[in-house]
Amino acid sequence: MQGRMERQQILNRIHPPRYAAILDEGALRRWIGGRDVLLEQLQHLCNMATRHNVDLRVLPFANGEHQASNGSFTILDFPDPLDTPVAFTETVTASLFVEEPTELATYNDVWANLQGAALTAAKSVEFIQQVMRELSSERQSDE
Repeated sequence: MQGRMERQQILNRIHPPRYAAILDEGALRRWIGGRDVLLEQLQHLCNMATRHNVDLRVLPFANGEHQASNGSFTILDFPDPLDTPVAFTETVTASLFVEEPTELATYNDVWANLQGAALTAAKSVEFIQQVMRELSSERQSDE
């Protein structure tokens, strides 16, 4: 948890890196820690999405199956052209770094496909806000 918080501070630098993420709708609706924790996390996502260096998108259930249904991955690009891009994925028992150009090209193709299937950044924020309204209205009906 501490490491994750420290990594987030990278986005607060004077010249922060560009960060792009596509979140499956399931990640926005799964309760971990309860409704209030989820609402706080969703608000944090909305706040982060307003930053100039953050491109946050949602892949809604309604858009059907997608090429990343097998799991998440990260593609790391570096400013120095001598540092080659790397794809990173985790399983239950291992982490995998992919540097082979043909395999990396496959990850880039999947990423491009996901970008085409996901909502725009603005529509994604609206979607997250709608999920927040639903959670808040469920809370009120529970009380």
